Amino acid sequence: MWIATTYGFYSVVTKPGFSASLVHVRTHWRSDLVQLLKAADKLDIYPIEHDPDADYHFRVVINHEQWISLALVMSDSVKEYDNFKNHIHHHPHQHKKLSVYTKIWGLLYNLAYPSTDFLRTYHVESRKNHRS
Repeated sequence: MWIATTYGFYSVVTKPGFSASLVHVRTHWRSDLVQLLKAADKLDIYPIEHDPDADYHFRVVINHEQWISLALVMSDSVKEYDNFKNHIHHHPHQHKKLSVYTKIWGLLYNLAYPSTDFLRTYHVESRKNHRS
């Protein structure tokens, strides 16, 4: 599962060859795991693994109950905003991901509503705003 939060972007999976009760919380940015683990008060408890050959370089491997506690921390952050993209724009650790999140949102929007072309409209409007 992919999860985009104010703490970071994560891929959460179970892996073949590991116990089914173990959950891998993976990310491209170590800082995303640090932010989440700090918020959960688990930074010194869950070791962050680094594998530069993996598709996600950083991860914590935890049991299902520990995953639930991290997921609760992520879900609690929803209280901070009424619009995720607007909030990310002002978030010091996440604002660089805004354009990617907007593109993902637009692609899904276009898939759901094929008669519209959100991404084309978005790019035209973005160019206009950058020129002014």
